[in-house]
Amino acid sequence: MRLLRLLAPLGFSCSIAASLAEPAFAQRQPSAVSGQVSDYGIFAGLDLRFGDVMGDFGAFVGGHAAILLKHQVYLGVGGAGLATENALFAPTPQATPEPIKMGYGGLLVGYLVPTPSLVDFAVEVLLGAGGVDASVDGGALGSNDEDDAVFVFEPTATAEIKLAPFARLGVGASYRFVGDIDRPGMRDADLRGVAGVVRICVGKF
Repeated sequence: MRLLRLLAPLGFSCSIAASLAEPAFAQRQPSAVSGQVSDYGIFAGLDLRFGDVMGDFGAFVGGHAAILLKHQVYLGVGGAGLATENALFAPTPQATPEPIKMGYGGLLVGYLVPTPSLVDFAVEVLLGAGGVDASVDGGALGSNDEDDAVFVFEPTATAEIKLAPFARLGVGASYRFVGDIDRPGMRDADLRGVAGVVRICVGKF
């Protein structure tokens, strides 16, 4: 089965209205629409996730982009790919174990908990799909019909350190839930696990 490719384009628009004049007080008052523009933000970032994969250390490198609503709720897309080659798999006991290839992506929904300090907190969920290539032909992920499509659900919690008004460093943990693997000798549990998370985000928060 070929790797599922998720396309989740985002749309974002905002408008600014002119202030209304107040003749009685000879001053300008901001309109409701103008006040609402500042309630929206947008940000993007790079992620590093590291933990157990197939009983060995594995690191996933990925990214995300999202629209921030009311400075708290954010909606976007995210994904990651296995960047290390420590996770080995042999389709048969006689075969030589080879590194597996894995990638996933999907819809990202999160909630940012603002604080008056230099650290905010965020919780989010990635819901999507991905692919696992455990063949020994040396091809890239998604290049052959033997790739397994999998379901991925990954909640994440991070502490967001405010480096600057436009930049943040996140440190936290996630749990990668993987389901529907269809490969003899490989279980869903082999690809699941807790991961440490380090990320850098830039944008308008």
